[in-house]
Amino acid sequence: MARPVSDKKGIARLSSSITSNKALVQKIIGFGLSVIFLLIVWWISASVPQLRTSRVIPTPIEVLRYMGQEIAGGGFFGTIAGTLGRVLLAFVISFVLGLGLAIAARASEIVRNFVTPIVTVLRAIPTVGAILVLIVVFRNTGTIAVFIAGLMLFPLLYEGFLTALKEVDKDLLEMAKIHRVSYIRQIWGIFVPSMLPFIFGAMVASVGMGLKVVIAAEIMAIPILGTMGTAMQQASQGLDFGRLFMWIVAAVLVGFLLEGGIRLLGKACMPWKK
Repeated sequence: MARPVSDKKGIARLSSSITSNKALVQKIIGFGLSVIFLLIVWWISASVPQLRTSRVIPTPIEVLRYMGQEIAGGGFFGTIAGTLGRVLLAFVISFVLGLGLAIAARASEIVRNFVTPIVTVLRAIPTVGAILVLIVVFRNTGTIAVFIAGLMLFPLLYEGFLTALKEVDKDLLEMAKIHRVSYIRQIWGIFVPSMLPFIFGAMVASVGMGLKVVIAAEIMAIPILGTMGTAMQQASQGLDFGRLFMWIVAAVLVGFLLEGGIRLLGKACMPWKK
């Protein structure tokens, strides 16, 4: 006797669920092993006699103690927010500018030929050199941090968006043109679904870089209170390596959370990718 269609659908759903759960378990195991490996390497490095004597690298327990002290003091999250605000501002400016120019470059070869050398130059500019020049131009650390981060993020986002536009299926666009589909429906039905994977990929790649560039600018420029870069600079000047390492770990965690948040947002915006 033939198996009912409903049974076949149930078996297919069960098989899909098992495969999905297996992939999730593998991801959790791989992530956990990676964290354990990094902690072991960290602990061994902190136990090297030469480094242990100079206390250059603290142990994970010592870093947790420093972090607890900062949180109890009440300035920990405010300091992170001060830096994070500049990262997000630079990211939004670069995102809007990169998307707008990518659309214009996709529509006009003149615009594309005009923007390409600029993007190449921005990619090649050393971050430290640009910060040193901008210190002379600007007297505000926040302005320097946002400006330099925007310069570094723009090429990544622009090229990601331009690649996304080029990958849109031309056959679908031709069919839409034949059937006289409106431009609004083409944007939401063809362009957006095709571009989203590239857009979120560019966002993940750029947000971590933005955080590093902003912190570097805060360290090198005229220090202002309430930023992670200034906190690192003060800890370094005071030879407080435990506190310095704590802020480095905090920056890593913030970058990890930013990238993870973007990945989750990407999954929510692209349910067909599941």
